Amino acid sequence: MTSTDYSSAHPTTPEDFATMMKSEKHSAQFKHVQYNILASSIGGPPRTCPKRRRFLIRLLLLLVVILAVTGVFLILFAQLLPGPVCMLFYQNGADICSSKQLTALCKYEGRCFRGYSIDIKVPHAVAPAVKPVGISVYYETYCPDSQQFIVNQLYPTWKLIHSIMNVTLVPYGKAHEKKSGDGWKFTCQHGVDECKGNMIQTCALYLQKDFNLLLQFINCMEAHPSDPLSVVEKCAAMYSINHDELTYCITTNQGAELEHQMALKTDSLNPRLDYVPWININDEHSDYEQHSAEFDLLKTVCKYYTGLVKPPPCL
Repeated sequence: MTSTDYSSAHPTTPEDFATMMKSEKHSAQFKHVQYNILASSIGGPPRTCPKRRRFLIRLLLLLVVILAVTGVFLILFAQLLPGPVCMLFYQNGADICSSKQLTALCKYEGRCFRGYSIDIKVPHAVAPAVKPVGISVYYETYCPDSQQFIVNQLYPTWKLIHSIMNVTLVPYGKAHEKKSGDGWKFTCQHGVDECKGNMIQTCALYLQKDFNLLLQFINCMEAHPSDPLSVVEKCAAMYSINHDELTYCITTNQGAELEHQMALKTDSLNPRLDYVPWININDEHSDYEQHSAEFDLLKTVCKYYTGLVKPPPCL
């Protein structure tokens, strides 16, 4: 019997059996070598788990656990001591309003506008190479629509992109004036208090040359829509307007003459004002742009600004 007969016959002697076992052992080794060569040729390793791979898997799991524990610790720390966390973000120039969770944690909701904090300095376009966008607002101090526009659109937009804005304020609206001796008498749509409020803000425009402080004073008044006059003294003290000078202005012909100039500006409008706030963009007025500015001033100003470098809120 030859070795080639083993696949079809049974061994009959011990020698035949030993020869057959030896042949099958070599055949199994050959098949194992064939498998390794085939696996290497197609880029797949043998189905084993080397020590290095097990080490890397364990290291990765350890890192995940460390990150999870660190995250939980930071959340607990922020919940227990929100003050230091919020101050850390604030001092490092991070915008608290960029995250709803951070905004809520720092109790900052009322000081955010379009994802930016109006209290944190936002990088502005450096020295605009083109003319800033002109925004002229003709309004009344006691008109609800005027108050809403100043508090919810004009003030926060100015805080974010004032470097590309040139704002003109005209507190008069649909009032009427009449010559009285050496001065003027005014009748206002919302009554005597509105006439006084208009004159207070007109005098503030004359007394406070820093427009940023001036707009904050006006916003401070209009943020109390039921009675802006009740906070005049407080707002004036906050934004560096001398209350004695303000009182003198509104109780003498100085204030009346200044308000007369506001009447002249309003009466010279073309087209004529027929509601407030009346908003001109670059000294032009259209119903479309009025609506656009009244409900999204930030977008409107960014659209009209033609400079190559725009502030981040415009991007």
